[in-house]
Amino acid sequence: MKTTFAFLTLLLAATASADKHRLCACRDHGATVTSEEYTKSVVYASSGKFVFSGKKWTKDDGAEFEGVYYHAIEGSVNGGEDDGWVGGNESFQLCRPLKEGPGFSHEQSTCFTPKDGVDWRDCGADGNCFTSKAAKTDGFGKPVA
Repeated sequence: MKTTFAFLTLLLAATASADKHRLCACRDHGATVTSEEYTKSVVYASSGKFVFSGKKWTKDDGAEFEGVYYHAIEGSVNGGEDDGWVGGNESFQLCRPLKEGPGFSHEQSTCFTPKDGVDWRDCGADGNCFTSKAAKTDGFGKPVA
C-alpha cells in the first residue's frame, strides 16, 4: 500500500511538472522565494526566447513562491521564437545546472500561470523587462527605448 501511494505521488508530481505554465523561475533548494540571480541566468542563456519580468509576483497572483519570474515570448520577436508557454520539466532542466559542486544542492524551478485577470507579461511598476537580446523590452519581448 505504501509503495503504491509513493508511486502515485511521484506520478502525479511528474505529470504536474510536465504541464505548461506562463511564468517560471529558479530557486535555491529549500528556499521560500525565487532566486533573481539564477532566474536572470536562464533568461541570458535563452537566445531571446525568454523575457525577465521585474514584477515581484506574489501568492495573490497565484505564485507558490514569491519573487521575480521569466516567461516565454509568444511567436517570433527580435530573433527569438517560442509559443508563450514554459514546461515545468523544461524549466527544471534550465535551472538545475546553474549551481553545482560540493556543499550545493541543485537549483529547483517553480512555475505557475497567474489567476484570471492577471497579465502574465507584467514588467512591474518600474517596467523592468529584458531578454538576452535587448536590455529593456516590453512584456512581449520587443525592445523599447
